Amino acid sequence: MKKITIAFLLLTIISCTQIKKESEALNLNTFEEKEQYLLQLFNDDQKYRNSAEEASIKFGYHSEQHKSQLELIIKQDSINFENVTTYLATYGYPSCKEFEELACVGMVYIVGHSGKFEKQKMVFKYFRDAYHSEKLDRDSFLFLLNEMHESKYGYLYDFKNEFTF
Repeated sequence: MKKITIAFLLLTIISCTQIKKESEALNLNTFEEKEQYLLQLFNDDQKYRNSAEEASIKFGYHSEQHKSQLELIIKQDSINFENVTTYLATYGYPSCKEFEELACVGMVYIVGHSGKFEKQKMVFKYFRDAYHSEKLDRDSFLFLLNEMHESKYGYLYDFKNEFTF
């Protein structure tokens, strides 16, 4: 019962944080504020992934602790996707030449982690346009394409045989 209560409290906190983050995205006025916001989104994306890995090692892959962390990841991924969508609709894709790398490509990971092809397709145009205008590097764009392929078909595409770089 104690574990359920703790998980419920964490989910409640995450939900409140999501509302705050979404409204924050609409009020970023400076380059520094935008960069810090995107860096925080990336850190939020990784936070529960690291905890899930630790729980898996400490308690086992099929443990309640690991399952609880996976549930938090799913919830956080949904929140992060909404925040990225709000950011992209408001400001467009940032230039990786100007922003710190994790602030820029972190959105690629967040959209990839959504795991839903239809959601990924909704924001794909921002990434495609960023790639074509050289705001997003080739490797990050290919990573997103591969994540989308996995979401749609259930397996990663082997690019090794398609491209020679």
